Amino acid sequence: MRQLKTLLLMVIIFSVTPILSQSNREFISIDMTVKSVSSTIEGTLFTPDSTAVLPLIIIVPGSGKVTRSQITPMVKGIFNGILTNIFVYDKRGVGDSTGDYIGMNAETSAERIPIRTQVVLDIVDFLYEKPFIDKERIGLMGSSQGGWISPLAAYRSSKISFAICISGVACSVGVSDYFSDLVKETSIEMATDKLNSYNGVQGYDPSEALQNVDIPILWIYGGKDKSNPTFYDLKILEDLKEKMNKDFTIHFYENYNHDMVDETTGEFGKEVIPALRNWYLNLLKT
Repeated sequence: MRQLKTLLLMVIIFSVTPILSQSNREFISIDMTVKSVSSTIEGTLFTPDSTAVLPLIIIVPGSGKVTRSQITPMVKGIFNGILTNIFVYDKRGVGDSTGDYIGMNAETSAERIPIRTQVVLDIVDFLYEKPFIDKERIGLMGSSQGGWISPLAAYRSSKISFAICISGVACSVGVSDYFSDLVKETSIEMATDKLNSYNGVQGYDPSEALQNVDIPILWIYGGKDKSNPTFYDLKILEDLKEKMNKDFTIHFYENYNHDMVDETTGEFGKEVIPALRNWYLNLLKT
């Protein structure tokens, strides 16, 4: 799974109007160390007001050796002007964090996605005890591979109250990898049609987590995604909404790819950030 590199770059220059004004205050940064899975995870909390009790969003990176310095411009751009805490971290074995970095494929994902999820859970437990965190409003924002991890973490912890998944995945790792191989030689539509006949290694399957998670989740998808099977995933999520009354909000953009770039213009999709911000602000009002 690719990390959303374009999202990280484009958000830096994406202009949004501040809502719930911070009176033009800069984010205050606080470096923190979290012990997890025989390693130390180095992260940074960004807050607009270190004296206030505010909601928290933990950014869950996708695949690849992603550091918090790469993620920081994205989160500052997205949440500029919103009174919320944001936590970013160096993945295990990356940047200043210790431990072994672990990549994954279908064969190893059933073991390794839970390891990455445990890191998120340990971060949640660590920050939950801080006096400046609103314990009732702790959420995750995961992109790509982080879209597997965020619902699983929410399923395993009652401390997580919402999630945002950008180009996340609702099918197994094996199905997703099969799709990304197929689409190299055929259309998205034809590749999607073949997924029901896949009988290879499934690897990590998010179905249990998705069926049992009980929080609002925002899902953001692009119809031109060649990494994840958007239309296959949408069917899974729509079925869960209809049959199990899941609190899923789905934003679908027909011409956007995995990186949320509009393939008709070559530019970052202009609807994504305002829609994400509005969903989050409405969530905070409830």
